[in-house]
Amino acid sequence: MFIAELSFFVIALHLSETKRPVLSNWAWKILLIPYGVRHITSSRPKDVEDALTVPFLPDTSSMDIRSMEKPSTQPSDELISEDGNRNSSFTAKAPPIQHLCSTFAKFLLLCLATWGLIAALYLLFHGPLHQSNSLHNSYRHSPNTSCYCGTSTHEALTKYSCLYDSAALAWLPPHCRDDPLLHTFETSGPNPDGSWPYFRDKNATVPLSLHEVAALADVPNATFYLTHGWHVMHCVYYWEKLFRLEGRRREGGEVDAVVERRYGDVGHIRHCGELLRLRTPLERVDTIAGVRLDSDLLE
Repeated sequence: MFIAELSFFVIALHLSETKRPVLSNWAWKILLIPYGVRHITSSRPKDVEDALTVPFLPDTSSMDIRSMEKPSTQPSDELISEDGNRNSSFTAKAPPIQHLCSTFAKFLLLCLATWGLIAALYLLFHGPLHQSNSLHNSYRHSPNTSCYCGTSTHEALTKYSCLYDSAALAWLPPHCRDDPLLHTFETSGPNPDGSWPYFRDKNATVPLSLHEVAALADVPNATFYLTHGWHVMHCVYYWEKLFRLEGRRREGGEVDAVVERRYGDVGHIRHCGELLRLRTPLERVDTIAGVRLDSDLLE
């Protein structure tokens, strides 16, 4: 019902603006019928009938249809009353209700335009791009999911309780590490003590200790070199780390550990698959890497 009334309101207002008084008056009459403005029956007293007469709503039953088709070109200050007779007491000015409705329509259009502008600005500054950034920030700063360790090794140790994880090539907080599995990894290398070799140069002429490698996190853009065998075992390590976490979930236990975002996606798995297809000798030094403090960022 509201939609129908609004439609008649817009039509009537448009006809009024386009100087079509006859059609406009009929539209206003239809719009006002639900509010009690109808043709007055003969049973009502004459004074009541006159009081309820709507001057700008003519009764076309007594009007000449030809006069509707060919309106007079002579200017006139007369309007047609509801009984169809011309009445010189009615001026050509639009009734007050039309002015009121016109003002209301303009106000409504202004409100809609303002709302549209506000909605556009909201989407501009809070759209999908900004939502993605806010999700990443909440991931980074959430203590249950973030593997962030600050901006220096000192901050990593003192503020975030991070330790260097040689399989991750990064400093990690406790909930991002699997220390028993890491111990297995660090004793699976080709050295006599089971450790892995690290080198400062590709020719493997300058070896590095694990402590020296961990300290590279404080050196901007520092890199070092590893063997192909280390790279293969790194992939195996993360497959096992993911499996162990999934096993805890299946057992219904509380899982307070996570895999770093940089390695916990399908992209890293595909990278490892391509690595295995190379069939490179395990002892070859072909991997270059750096040490990170922020494992929330993707590779």
